[in-house]
Amino acid sequence: MAGTNVEVIELAPTYVDTNLVAKFRDQTFEVQGGADKAAQPMALKEYMEKTTKKFEEGSCKEISEGFSAIETSAWRKSFGPILEQFGMKG
Repeated sequence: MAGTNVEVIELAPTYVDTNLVAKFRDQTFEVQGGADKAAQPMALKEYMEKTTKKFEEGSCKEISEGFSAIETSAWRKSFGPILEQFGMKG
């Protein structure tokens, strides 16, 4: 959308404690080796506060929190240089 008046913001949500997560919590814990070893979801209120703040600041083209911030950073480090070789930004 470069060169247009359209602004694109990518939202990369993290593992958030929602009703869907609650529905499958026991299965998730079992797969991850038990509740004491399992990754814990971010509280919905905390996620919404952080994400909303970034939207309101208006300076981000990509919004991520928690584990998704780690994932997007790794993706940029891995694929960013490859895309740049082809004259693209990603």
